[in-house]
Amino acid sequence: MAVYTYLSADLLTGTVREELPLTGVRWSKVLNGPGALNANIRYTHPKATRANLDPGRTAIFVRRNGLVVWGGILWTARKVKGNDVLSLGCEGFWSYFRRRRLRHNIKFTNVDQLTIFKELIRYTQGQPVTQATSGNGTYPQPNGDIGVLLGDETSGVLRVKTINGFERSIVGNELESLASLSGGFDFAIEVTEPTSHNFVKTLRLGYPRRGRRTNIVFEQGKNVKLLDWQIDADRLENRVDALGSGEGPAMLISTAQDTNVLDQGYPLLDGTVSHKDVTRLETLAAHAQRRLTEHKLPVSIPVLSLRVTEEGEVGSFIEGDECLVRADDGFVQFDNYYRVIEYLVDVSNEGDETIDITFAESEATFA
Repeated sequence: MAVYTYLSADLLTGTVREELPLTGVRWSKVLNGPGALNANIRYTHPKATRANLDPGRTAIFVRRNGLVVWGGILWTARKVKGNDVLSLGCEGFWSYFRRRRLRHNIKFTNVDQLTIFKELIRYTQGQPVTQATSGNGTYPQPNGDIGVLLGDETSGVLRVKTINGFERSIVGNELESLASLSGGFDFAIEVTEPTSHNFVKTLRLGYPRRGRRTNIVFEQGKNVKLLDWQIDADRLENRVDALGSGEGPAMLISTAQDTNVLDQGYPLLDGTVSHKDVTRLETLAAHAQRRLTEHKLPVSIPVLSLRVTEEGEVGSFIEGDECLVRADDGFVQFDNYYRVIEYLVDVSNEGDETIDITFAESEATFA
């Protein structure tokens, strides 16, 4: 049984307001995404006030056995008639960048992809942009800084990226697209608590990907309570056209194909991916190759519901980690390393936990 505490804080200043008596808590972490938290609080509880739970300007932090395991932004609070419950809907801090837009012209030429990523985070938070080939400077972003700190990671992979302010593109979309290129990387915003009530948000970039190969073994009949699985061939594409800028015959197109899978007996299957803002063939080819890598073979997706043990409890793995999955379900056998793409934790009012983990094959992720 774990001991959970939940705190509300001011999103911009980080000032902690109250410890909250939340119930029905379900929280998740997702590779290259914000994750979520849903919970309830009694509507008539004295701590269920607008000052403590004002959507859009409230951060929620979750401690498990004294260590912070989740942090994010309260976006919705809902009261259903006839019900004495206020339902809270939160997303991780990355969700903020999915709600901001790029409003100025900035260009990067042969700049490390991780540097471009961090520069656009700086732009969004109103901090100086220094590594661009054009558009250097500080752009006023009143109340745009939510306190995400940046590291000094580099990848050695150079990119060209042009931001046209008139397009008002979404920051999160631009950055997720950059990370998803062939030869791209993983990212996460990690939350720590160096001193009590001092929550620190840090952007972590992992090249070529986030996570470690762990010694954790999830085995059916031992620490796996329930097993769901799917082998998905509905999304097969072994010839992919990436569509770039331009219209009609002038449209930029790059094609990626893997004929080896045809030799294995698969039929020719076409797919397309659209990146209309891309003007460079090299970048478009990277998008086509990434899509092909993810879609050229059927994907095995095991989803495990765990019996919580010391080896496989919350905190022993992160999204992106590789774990050994063993199961024999007749039709399909799993005995290989798979990456943790998402995990969802249900917390009972007594602190008992159920963990559901979604995996992907170690050499590929899925959208």
